[in-house]
Amino acid sequence: MKRSLITMLVVLALALGICVSGMLLIRHVALEMEEMRVNAVKLLEAGKTDEAAEQITQMADMWAWHEPLLETISPHETLHAVTELITEADANLTVGDIDDLHRSMMLLELAIEHLFIEEQFMISNIF
Repeated sequence: MKRSLITMLVVLALALGICVSGMLLIRHVALEMEEMRVNAVKLLEAGKTDEAAEQITQMADMWAWHEPLLETISPHETLHAVTELITEADANLTVGDIDDLHRSMMLLELAIEHLFIEEQFMISNIF
């Protein structure tokens, strides 16, 4: 009986640790992506398209670096949507379609927010 209780507490502690560490990783990535997205939009509004393109490229590189680990934590569809929106934003900037670029950046904001919200620490994530 005592051994079962200890085992159950250890498993619960591990589950909580995994949930919290996953949430912290998602939070870090979401905040960093949002900061980069806002910087790209500000650069674009200032007419600095080359710097905005560089910011979007950095955002894509950072996302590509974190994505394999995020695949273990988050649903594939959400991660794929973020990847598509970054690629779409870069393509829109390349062809000079500013309206579609702003739309892509707004949708990217929503996708990042959705990723953050769905991975918040909840008891249901443990079980």
